[in-house]
Amino acid sequence: MEQTLVGFILLAIGGLNVVRPDILLRFQVWVQRTVMGARYEPSRRTYTIVRLLGAVFMLLGLVNITGAGYFGILQQTGGKGEQVALADGTHLGFIRAVDAGESPTLSFDEAVWLSGREGEDAAIAAGHCTEEERSECLPNDYFIENASPEAAPLPASPELRVFMQTLYAEQESVTRREITTAQFTSLINDASLHWNKLPYTITVEHGLVTLIEEVYIP
Repeated sequence: MEQTLVGFILLAIGGLNVVRPDILLRFQVWVQRTVMGARYEPSRRTYTIVRLLGAVFMLLGLVNITGAGYFGILQQTGGKGEQVALADGTHLGFIRAVDAGESPTLSFDEAVWLSGREGEDAAIAAGHCTEEERSECLPNDYFIENASPEAAPLPASPELRVFMQTLYAEQESVTRREITTAQFTSLINDASLHWNKLPYTITVEHGLVTLIEEVYIP
């Protein structure tokens, strides 16, 4: 909003100087005579310079106005900030929230699955254990490295499919079961539940998330 206002002010000043350069020059003549006690007569070249400066101000004003509109569109993309693009393929991470509107989006926090010594090194670097505890650091031989806790919105396909592993574990043990997007949205967006703290793999096709699968952690 402020950027747009500045743009209109620059546009108005610049337009005035282009159309009526005499107004600014009359003010300069008055200042020279009244304040400085000097006589000032602007030349034809001075009028040309004032018009050129006015054109520059108009250009800066247009840049501010159009730039504010452009960035406003980016900020509104997906309704929660600028969307990011992931390469087509499978990605591991955490799904922090789901917006199941007309253009569904996922707040996705990408992570890396590490095992063996690489996983131990990452766990030690993250402060989960010490070098002396290396042999017992990863009892299940995996560490999920999440360098940045920030989640970015990803566009999802209207035909998004979701598969869970442990949703019905108490009744059926660990079983791969498909659920609806509405069910998944309810699970993820409920802060009292643990589902937005579990890792998932997502499949991206043509820039859209088409598949979500819960990663089973023993």
